[in-house]
Amino acid sequence: MLGGFSLSHGGRVISDVHNRPRKAWLLLEYLIAHRDRTVTQDELIAMLWPMDDVEDAVNTLKTLLHRVRALLDGLEMGNPKQLVTYHRGMYAWAPRFSCAVDAEEFVRLCRLANDPETDSDDKIDILMSALEVYKGRFLPNHLHEPWVASLDAHYHSLYSEAAYALTDVFQDMGRTADVVEICRKAVALDPYNEDMHIKLIRGLVALGETQGAISHYNHVTELFYNGFGITPSKELTSIYSELIRTTRVRELNLSAIKDDLRETGTDDGCLFVEYEFFKIVYRLEARNEARTGQVVYLALITVTDPRGNRPALKTLRKTMDKLKETVLRSLRKGDVFTRFSVSQYLIMLPSATLEDGQMVTKRIVKQFKRENPRIRAELTCSLQPVTPADLEVSFCQ
Repeated sequence: MLGGFSLSHGGRVISDVHNRPRKAWLLLEYLIAHRDRTVTQDELIAMLWPMDDVEDAVNTLKTLLHRVRALLDGLEMGNPKQLVTYHRGMYAWAPRFSCAVDAEEFVRLCRLANDPETDSDDKIDILMSALEVYKGRFLPNHLHEPWVASLDAHYHSLYSEAAYALTDVFQDMGRTADVVEICRKAVALDPYNEDMHIKLIRGLVALGETQGAISHYNHVTELFYNGFGITPSKELTSIYSELIRTTRVRELNLSAIKDDLRETGTDDGCLFVEYEFFKIVYRLEARNEARTGQVVYLALITVTDPRGNRPALKTLRKTMDKLKETVLRSLRKGDVFTRFSVSQYLIMLPSATLEDGQMVTKRIVKQFKRENPRIRAELTCSLQPVTPADLEVSFCQ
């Protein structure tokens, strides 16, 4: 039931992978999930048709029972009437048979791991077994059903707690590779578990896989922007600062270092960077301004719908992708920009005037609208110079 529903016996397997007939599978899954008791027909009718006024619901349910028993014929376990029983309005799953259910085994292992009397060494093995049993979300084909969603939340919470506990133990033991392995599975099952992403990135750094850590950081920030429409947390974005401060292990002479610093490829456009790195470049330009008097302008481009609100996630995702392409082609080679939030890009224009900045932003808006006439989104631009006061307050503390 974890990661998908299937029943097996003697090498034969049936599953709801094709989800037909849907109501029959749902009835079977409900009875197995509540196999510790008998279930009334009223409870089943309310579960199967919560919003529908089914004519002669009792007989409709009995017809559905026949379909369930027909599905169970595929297991060749004998009389299907003994697998799903009905007596005087009460339904039950296999009261005469022993049956192993992965969700029940998972809960048992989690409880055993949390038992104060469980030995610490045994706890590790138990937690590893629990994580192995958890193959994914509970009945993923029916997650929209309220009772499924409730149980799924419970099981997934137990899984997260077990994964956190085991990674903490492995970190204390110096088993970083095991931490990374657990985190990879955790984020595959729950892509928006930010804590596990952070643990994974830190684990990759500890293993010396800095490029892998940077690649995963970029994947996560893009996932959060496009998949959830949210800006990653401050803790996650601060990891990038740690990554770019990581000291190289190998020693290089100056010529080798220059080769390492050289840009690759033939791209003559501007530079798109992560926000944490943008802040470093901005501070450097601001300091140069204080010394040379050359003005640095910041331009902020915000995406909204025609009413001035944030667009729907699908529209926002497409707009931000297309806008990035437009900005890359519209700026000078020495200009730098970053994604500041879910719906904003921030551009740094060194050695520019107000007129220069206005010309740049107008060019970007005009180019975007010409290339994407069907996107119903508006671009709002604002410009501000970096003043000596900004430098004093922000950078000289």
